[in-house]
Amino acid sequence: MKKLFRFPTLFILSFFLFSCSSSISETVFFDTQGKLVNKDLKQLLTVTGQSHAETLDSVVAATQDKENGWLRSGERWHKQKERFTDKQRQEIVMLAKKLGYLDEKTPSKDKYDRALVLGAASVRIKSRINHLIDLWKRGIRFDKIVMLGSTRSLDAPESDVLLKPSVLEKGYEANEMGLMQYIYNQEVSLPKDMASLPVIWVKAEGKDGKRANTDDTIEEWLKRDTDLANDMTVLSVSNQPHASYQGVVIQTYLLNHEKGLNLTSEVVGEKSSLADKANPDSQEIAVLLDAMARHLYSLKKLSLAQASV
Repeated sequence: MKKLFRFPTLFILSFFLFSCSSSISETVFFDTQGKLVNKDLKQLLTVTGQSHAETLDSVVAATQDKENGWLRSGERWHKQKERFTDKQRQEIVMLAKKLGYLDEKTPSKDKYDRALVLGAASVRIKSRINHLIDLWKRGIRFDKIVMLGSTRSLDAPESDVLLKPSVLEKGYEANEMGLMQYIYNQEVSLPKDMASLPVIWVKAEGKDGKRANTDDTIEEWLKRDTDLANDMTVLSVSNQPHASYQGVVIQTYLLNHEKGLNLTSEVVGEKSSLADKANPDSQEIAVLLDAMARHLYSLKKLSLAQASV
């Protein structure tokens, strides 16, 4: 049977911005032939010194480059923190805001079948759950909550290490899933009607010796959620600037999923602290660029997945 999926209306390489009123406007980065057409992205690449041929492939290659790209890893992560002047950092933030990476991404619907909370460090888990609570208070409804955790240990970051004794004391496992259970049950205040919703707790294992990623948690959720059916809607909760990347990762995985469910996938997230910051520091800029590089790479993977369906 041919696999069918429906996503919000878009060209292959489109990126959506959701305004505070939940109206949707479309910002296109590349046209359907993979040519760079967005002037703000072009300017950002110029500001950060990325050479490219105005194509999706060349932009991804430039931003993924191990020496001069946007990803943060190893020694280059330390170099990147000292890479830009104050003026450049301010311009990067201004352009990122125009491109939709900083402001809140809000739901386009009032009702969803599932609300997914993506795993993270404890501080971010708590903020994502609180954001889901805030959406509920705004009138957004969903039938089940899915907490996408893993077997990741609580040995880092420091915020997780500090909570580990409390997690164990309350009888939860000392991993990301146990951390999410502890925060959900002990550290947030759920509205009474929201607290009565069924919760699916996902504990994904990593593969090939690596820590579980978003794909692994989505895969485990689809195994456990036996009530999924065609035409259901899925709302995933992340945060900016990571929401864009994680939303496309989820779309790509669902597109390739063997069940062939016709799921409508959408991601939301609270705004980044950089949205209102006049003088961003180097570390914040490095995290922002890393998130944007991952989003561009995930757009390329999505385009390849769509072409193969």
